[in-house]
Amino acid sequence: FDDCFASLDAYGKRVDEIRTDLLASPHFNFTESEVAAIPVVVTSDDKTDEFWKDVEDRGWKQVDHAGLQTVEKYGLWYPPVLDAYILSSGVGFVGEQRFCAVPDLMRSACSK
Repeated sequence: FDDCFASLDAYGKRVDEIRTDLLASPHFNFTESEVAAIPVVVTSDDKTDEFWKDVEDRGWKQVDHAGLQTVEKYGLWYPPVLDAYILSSGVGFVGEQRFCAVPDLMRSACSK
C-alpha cells in the first residue's frame, strides 16, 4: 500500500499550504497563532500502530472509534457519519485525489 497512497510527509506539506492560504485569504481573518492552533484531524482505515504513531507524533488528531466504542454504543453507521460531520466542519481538506469530493466553500488541496 505504500505506493498507493501519499505519505504523511506529503500530507504535511499540503497542510502547511492550506495554513499559508488561510493567512493570505481575504475571506478569513485568522492570526498566525489561530491558524497554528487549528487541529489537523486524520481519518483512515489504516490499522497499523506505526501509522497512528506517526499521526500522533505530528500533533494531528484522530477519532478513535474503537477506543470510544462508537459502534458498540451507537451502531455501525455512527463512525462514518461522525467522521463526515467532523471533516465537513473543517476550513481545509487534504485527501487522496480519487476521494476528493468537498463542498465549493472548502479548499481542496489533494495530494498525488
